[in-house]
Amino acid sequence: MGNDSLQILYVVHGFPPSEAAGAEIYAYHVARGMRERGHDARVFCPGNDPKRDEYQIFEETYEGIPVLRVNNTWRDLHRLMDTVHNAEIARIFGEILDEARPDLVHVQHTIGTTAEVLPLAAARGIPVVATLHDYWFHCPRGQRLTPRGHLCTKVQPWRCSLCVFKKRGRYGFDWSRDFLQGRTAACGERTGLTRFLRFPFHLAAEIFSEAGPRSIHRRNAFMAQCLKSADLLLCPSKFLAEEYRRQGAPEDRLVFWENGMDPEPFRDLPPRRSPWEEGRPIRFGFVGTLIPSKGPEVLVRAFQGIAPGLATLDIHGAGGGPNAARFERALRGMNRHPDVRFHGRFEHERLPEVLSRLDVLVQPSLWFENAPLTLHEAAMAGLAVVTTDLGGMAEFAGRFRNALTFPRGDVSALRRVLERLIGERDLLPSLVPARRAVRTLDDDVEGLLKHYRALIEGRRRRTTP
Repeated sequence: MGNDSLQILYVVHGFPPSEAAGAEIYAYHVARGMRERGHDARVFCPGNDPKRDEYQIFEETYEGIPVLRVNNTWRDLHRLMDTVHNAEIARIFGEILDEARPDLVHVQHTIGTTAEVLPLAAARGIPVVATLHDYWFHCPRGQRLTPRGHLCTKVQPWRCSLCVFKKRGRYGFDWSRDFLQGRTAACGERTGLTRFLRFPFHLAAEIFSEAGPRSIHRRNAFMAQCLKSADLLLCPSKFLAEEYRRQGAPEDRLVFWENGMDPEPFRDLPPRRSPWEEGRPIRFGFVGTLIPSKGPEVLVRAFQGIAPGLATLDIHGAGGGPNAARFERALRGMNRHPDVRFHGRFEHERLPEVLSRLDVLVQPSLWFENAPLTLHEAAMAGLAVVTTDLGGMAEFAGRFRNALTFPRGDVSALRRVLERLIGERDLLPSLVPARRAVRTLDDDVEGLLKHYRALIEGRRRRTTP
């Protein structure tokens, strides 16, 4: 590393190879880009290995990037606040900062660690940048979408408390079990009999503290305070920036910052030919995690009304989360169309190849997606898109000029869009992505470096007598 190289610590909620969703992949690309430029980029993220001790630190190296993981199996998850605040991980992170003394900390996400990573770095005089990938700082689920599918256009703590009611019930059950076993701080030095006798009083106090909107207010106030420790808040879509502004984030620190993408894997894709030139059905596709918020059910239902032989639907991806297997089974079970194919999970390196075999990518998400990387990747692959007219999806559909949109969750409207693409032969060729519409990763990394250096220099000037 040269004399002018920077030491940068990235904080993210997961990292390849074990986690490879949008934010994790973006964090990897940025860290790799920094190291290619001679900077000492390292990653701090959670691990989830039940065979390891809780909060054990273990080091990995992924494609030359040092990765420091703190094992967090959520053993100590008893309250809503525990999802954003973890005193032990905060202590560990503080020790890492004191030992490594990075020039700058860039937070990509805090799930699985603690939101205190921001004020901990700021308190040590280290500049802090945060990229806002979703709504985690004001929504306990991060997506502003309830389990019943209600889209929250406003943040209403009373509704939030109902939304996470089931989760809080599970937290309460775990707290009760751990209290009776003497594994919570409230137990003190009490004997088993004393704990049993005192249990109803402690349980009543827990219910009073956690029930209703007061715990939501407490959680969101804590998150807002942590966010104020960031010197710069990068928003990959203008829609997201506006939503955070509405929630009280420091407006002078909010900056629209489009995610950069690596165009290299897409350079050698074969030229696209229309299905009518090749005498075959039009090929629609879904690429992503099979979870309810991504809307694959909307697409599968819409495709049931397409006459066999006119089009195919290829679904690439697998389920995610605790209900993954059940949701994927239900999705397969609702399909009766002979031209729908489920391909399962695939390695991210194969994405250009997967996209090259489609004519139209369908992104039917049900939540306010911020800046889905799949839309950027589709544009680089020269692919037409059908997406929900919502949030960042609508924003980037307009920017890339390669998409048709439909109202959120409207199965009939989506089917009509698919039928238009099948029946109007001049429509598909018109949906050509704008040339050089997608920001390159190189441009992103170089721009970040300018921000990093400006913040570091500004902090030095303020602290130099």
